[in-house]
Parts: sequence; structure tokens; C-alpha cells
Amino acid sequence: WNLSHKWVALGLAVVLLAGTSYAALNKGFSFIPEIDLNMVNVTLTMPEDADRDQAVAIADQALERIGQLDNAEYVGAMMGSSSVSQLASGGTGASAYNVSVYVGLPEGDSGAEAGKKIQELCQGLDCEVSYDSAMMDMSLLTGSGVTVNLYSQDMELLQSAAQDVADALADVEGVAEVNNGLEDAQQAYHIRVDKNKAMGKGFTVAQIYMELAGALTDSATALSMDMGTVTADVIVQEEGSMTLDELMDYTFESTDPQTGEKTSFRLDDVADAEDTVSLSTISRLDQRRYLSVNASLEEGYNVTRVTSQAEKVLEAMNLPDEVSYEFAGENETIMEAVEDLLLMLLIGVVLVYFIMVAQFQSLKSPFIVMFTIPLAFTGGFAALLLFRMDVSIVSLIGFVMLVGIIVNNGIVLVDYVNQLRASGMERRQALIEAGVTRMRPIFMTSLTTILGLIVMAAGKNVGTAIMQPVAVVCIGGLLYATLMTLFVVPCIYDLMNRKELVVLTDEDMEFNEL
Repeated sequence: WNLSHKWVALGLAVVLLAGTSYAALNKGFSFIPEIDLNMVNVTLTMPEDADRDQAVAIADQALERIGQLDNAEYVGAMMGSSSVSQLASGGTGASAYNVSVYVGLPEGDSGAEAGKKIQELCQGLDCEVSYDSAMMDMSLLTGSGVTVNLYSQDMELLQSAAQDVADALADVEGVAEVNNGLEDAQQAYHIRVDKNKAMGKGFTVAQIYMELAGALTDSATALSMDMGTVTADVIVQEEGSMTLDELMDYTFESTDPQTGEKTSFRLDDVADAEDTVSLSTISRLDQRRYLSVNASLEEGYNVTRVTSQAEKVLEAMNLPDEVSYEFAGENETIMEAVEDLLLMLLIGVVLVYFIMVAQFQSLKSPFIVMFTIPLAFTGGFAALLLFRMDVSIVSLIGFVMLVGIIVNNGIVLVDYVNQLRASGMERRQALIEAGVTRMRPIFMTSLTTILGLIVMAAGKNVGTAIMQPVAVVCIGGLLYATLMTLFVVPCIYDLMNRKELVVLTDEDMEFNEL
């Protein structure tokens, strides 16, 4: 076991860390894990005059009958409104004593058939039973897709840019549908009057617009009715509307101020028209007009990866200088949450280090122990890849937990090595002895934590599915780091402690004082 062997072991550890972290992060981030739970949502609508005790009694009877369903994997219930069930079923609300029941089904089973069977089982109960089958995707809690906010004070440029951006996003891989923000806009005609041509006909631009406005009025006041204290106008609504061709053929009458001759000209002679749209509402953010272009994702695509491609597409576009844009929506929420968790991770590492400095009374020994953290991260990333999970906000919580858990193994090993060396044992021999002696307590410490997390890692019900990545990351990190601690930490210790340890006894201290 010479110096070259140590560097080989450290090099392999670094390569594994870089490889697993790159492969896991390259898949992109997600807010929470995408969990598809095949279930049927049942709503028990209680009678209007039922009190809480009566509602509970009826619900107990219904749950007992629902439990008789052959393919029901689990049954859960909640009295009152449930935001999750409303999102999955499209409900709008529930009374205080109504009960929302969710029934988990095996993959591939029909929720509609299960709902009909539940209604048959619950016949005769004093409540109304309705159901809605759903594949409940937990990503509904945060929304999914790419959102681009476009800003400009020129509405024409803004609308044109929104259409161009929507067309560009539609070509991005992974994008399913695109909403350019103009779907609710109304068809309109934009008339541009040439001021010089209008002046040549004896009209100003304002006069032309005023006369056009009168011609486009679809109603007229026929008479006024006086009813004592109230006076009301009778409005006569005219049928039909003017087309663009009819509008451009509109004839203006003008009089030459010098000759007094009357002349006429068409609107087409002094103006141009084009088709456009008129927004029903104008949205502002930070006092700037904006339009939001939204793109939904195809199944199996990660929002951060698709957003990264969308950013490259928009950078290559030649948008007008008056138009600016920024990405918003789920991707920005994920990035902000990731930044917060990375800050928490950094603070956790610093706090753990200084606590160990206080306990070891040394700066070097805690630094050696900290090398167990990259080992744990390698195992965590490898576990995510093995179980085909994205790096989500929930999984990052698992990495934060690993910072405080995994250092225990390093502390146990390094502390015992220091004790052996303080007793006079040679450095290499102390490392071997510590590895053999402390192997059992290190394995026992990790095994108890791993066994405690297995239920969460293997669970597929509503209660454990969201937190499953935490358990997977912790188990993977503990398994890998526990094994590698016995190899990598001794290498680091041997490289950083080349000098022999000097131990001062009480006799040495007394001699120095004399």
C-alpha cells in the first residue's frame, strides 16, 4: 500500500463523484417527483341536516363497504375540502361534513369501473356517492411548462413578438402545445391615415377619425321619454356591420376653401388598413406592458431541460430592441428553491466542520472527516440514477440530511486513529487497527439508519411517494460512503499526516515549566 495506490483510490473516488453527479444533474431538475397514482376519487355528499357525528357514522359505513372492493390497494379519506382531490377530480369545493375518499388501484385497472362498483356497494346509505377516476400527477401542485414574459410599450411589436416566440417554442423538442397569449384577443382593423395626403384633401387626421367613428356607430337615439323625474333615451340598434372593403370605400365630402367646389375622396386614398388583433385586457408587471407565452410539455420531458433549450432558441432570435423577455413559471420556482437549498447545504457543511473543530481541538482532523460528504453525494446521485429519478427539491433535502449523518462514520474512524497514535502506535498500523476495530460499529450505525428508511423508499402510497427521493438518496449515500470510508478516509489521513504525532505527557509539561 504505497503512495501510488492511494492516489489511484482517490482518483477513482473523484471520477465516480464527477460521473454520477453529471449524469444525474444532466437529466434536469424537477420541483417534486412526478408520481402517477392510479386511483379513483369518491365524494360522499352528506345530507344538509347531518351533523358531524352522523357524517362520521355514514362515512365509516361507506369506507367499510369500499374496503370490500377486490382491487383496492389502499383507501384514504378526508372530511371537508381536499385540495389534492379537487385538483385531481376538478372539484370546486365541499361542505364541512362532506367526505373525500381516494382508492388506490393496481396499474392498468379502470378507475371508472371501480367507481361504478363503489356506487353499487354504497347503495342504501344516507349520502350521495359520486366518483371521478384520475391518474393523479403530483406535478399538478406546481404546474408544468415553460413560461416566457415579453415586455414592450408598443402593443403591435409586443403582439408580433409573442407570435414569433410562440412559433419558435413550438419547434423545441419536448414542447406539446403553445399559448401565445393572444387567444382571447379580438379581430380588429388598424387604419393608418397619411397626414400629408389628408391635408391635401382639406382634412386633418382627427377629422377623418371623427367622421369614421360616427359612420361606425351601430346605434342611434330615436327619441327621449320623460317619465316624471326620470328621462330615458330610446336607442335603436342597427343590424349588420361594416366590412373592411366597405370601410375603405367610405367617401368623404370636402369643400375647397378658395373655389368653394365640393369634392369627394375615398378613405382608401389617404389611409392604409391591415388586419390585427385587439387585446381584451392589458397586463402590466412593474409598470411594463407584457404578454405571457406558455408552452406545455410532452410526457417524459423535464421542464429545466426544455427551458434550457428554449433559452438557446430565444437567444438566436432577432427580437426588436423595444421588446425584452424573461423566463418565469415553474423553472424559475425550481431554480430559486435550488439556490435556497444549496445555501442551506453550504451552511450545514460549515456548521458541521466548526462543531468538529471544537470537539477535535484541531483543524486537520475535521477536514479529513469532511471527505466522507463527497462520498455520500456520489452514492446519492448513483441511487437516483439507478431508480431513474430526477434531481428534485425533495431529493436535495436528502443531500442536506446526509451532511449531518455521514460524518459520524468518519468521526468514529479518525478519532480512534488519533487515540491509537497517541498511545504510541505507528501511523499505518493505527489506520489498519482502527479500520478493523471500528468496522462493526460503523456498519451498525449505517445499517440502523438504512433499515429505518427502507419503508419510505419502497412505499408507493400517497403518504410516502412524495418523500421517497429523500429515502433513496440517504440509503444510496450511506451504503456507498460506509464502504468507501474504510478506504478513502485512511488514504486522506495518511497523506495529510506525514509527520509523526508528538504526545506530551504530564512529566514533559512539568519539565518544560522548570
